[in-house]
Amino acid sequence: MATNVTGVVAARVDISGTVENPKPEGFIQLSGGKVTVPSAQVDISDIATSITIEPGSMEFETIQMNAGEGSLDINGTLSLLGLTPQDLNLNVNAGL
Repeated sequence: MATNVTGVVAARVDISGTVENPKPEGFIQLSGGKVTVPSAQVDISDIATSITIEPGSMEFETIQMNAGEGSLDINGTLSLLGLTPQDLNLNVNAGL
């Protein structure tokens, strides 16, 4: 369970098309994120993400966070069939 969850989220997702063939478009952004995970005794800070949603894909432009002396940077894509996730391709870089 996570505690002390904070951050600023901005998002807009529009879905056009039909029920059989939905076409999502928009973005999700998070800045200044922080969370404590007591069971792991870790505080995660400086969480930031920027995700662009287009028909057929979600692009994870950046997902960043720090914990202790370490950092994690992720980017990549998730292909979509309508609203159903298909293939996930991520680049993950961890630093100490």
